[in-house]
Amino acid sequence: MKNLYSKVKNREAISVYYIGNFLSDFAMALQFAIYGLFLYKSGLNLLQVNLINVTYMISIFLLEVPTGAFADALGRRRSVLLGLFIMVIGLAIYPIHRSFRVFMFAEILLAAASTFISGAWDAWMVDTSNNQNFTGKVDNVFSQSHIISRFALIFGGLTGGYLASVALELPFYMGSLVALIAFIFLLFFMEGENHKIDFSLRKNFHKMYSIAYDSIKYSMGHKVIFWLLLGGIISTLASQPLNMFWNIRFNNMLGDNNIWLMGWLWALMSIFMIIGAYLVKHFLNKGKDYTFLMILASLGIFVPILVSATQKTFLLAFSPFLIHQLARGIIKPVDQAFLNKYAESDKRATILSFDSMVSGLGAAVGLVFFGWIAKNNSIETSWIIAAFLTLAMIPIYLMARKKETHYGL
Repeated sequence: MKNLYSKVKNREAISVYYIGNFLSDFAMALQFAIYGLFLYKSGLNLLQVNLINVTYMISIFLLEVPTGAFADALGRRRSVLLGLFIMVIGLAIYPIHRSFRVFMFAEILLAAASTFISGAWDAWMVDTSNNQNFTGKVDNVFSQSHIISRFALIFGGLTGGYLASVALELPFYMGSLVALIAFIFLLFFMEGENHKIDFSLRKNFHKMYSIAYDSIKYSMGHKVIFWLLLGGIISTLASQPLNMFWNIRFNNMLGDNNIWLMGWLWALMSIFMIIGAYLVKHFLNKGKDYTFLMILASLGIFVPILVSATQKTFLLAFSPFLIHQLARGIIKPVDQAFLNKYAESDKRATILSFDSMVSGLGAAVGLVFFGWIAKNNSIETSWIIAAFLTLAMIPIYLMARKKETHYGL
């Protein structure tokens, strides 16, 4: 602990990155275990529950590239701090009045917060750690960060579950407070860059537009990054009914008196995702490549979800659902490392933001489609279709591996 304090005091990028990740993820995780249930209990139907999240995804789609370019042009530190400040506001207003319009407005704010943070945060860590002569592997940093994030999600979900058993809005208010703590911490310990603010709106807009245009053109023309972006779309599209409906489905099986158990279910899911993230490092050390891991993850989602969707009792439905979290724990750190392998430094924040943007587009499509399926058929039907959709990731990542030969890798 003393060593960590010393590293933070000296503004070591990776240590600050780990702590900042924990605090911001904990802030959001407080409502993750009860998010869909909160909307459903507020009077929304299954399609409306997803449409609220569509607002978030569309906002992500519209804001990712401009905010990523903002970070590249005016500084990643400024972008992250602005995102956290917006997060404080968004979480605080979410439960003020339980209506469709308030939920939509809060989602727009939280989407803006996410986009200001997303690409800028990772890009800041990579570039600042390189400037501080970091000699380790970025792959391991991303894997370790993912594990830390999952621990934040465990504690956040558990805490949020118990808070929700008192009042469903409490997790949102507590999340706002933790986001404020994260903002204050990074304000003092996040090392800045040599970006000088130019308040010429026209000049800054032109600069951000140029960075965004060049980065998108680079991404779409890159023989590997293009396929990685496509794989991200499929992955996020297929995951939406699993993300949004699990607590509704399992709460229906367990009953309203056991809402506090949602936090424990979330904790178990997070633990299995941590194990999946740990397996990334294990497989890479064994000489397995990124493509192998993504194909393994695709199969690891397909089979368990197909089984879970056909079961009628809680234990038989939740057990395979839990197993599929291992595969989902593999996807994020591998995708991050794979993409950073090819992203050029001066375009990194925008390329990572573009990845989030197109993934958000896939998520928005998935939310509408699977929300309609669940409303008109059943949650179980939406899960079966999502399971088969994950299989489409296999040929996509095989193509990415094939295109790597263009770069002599």
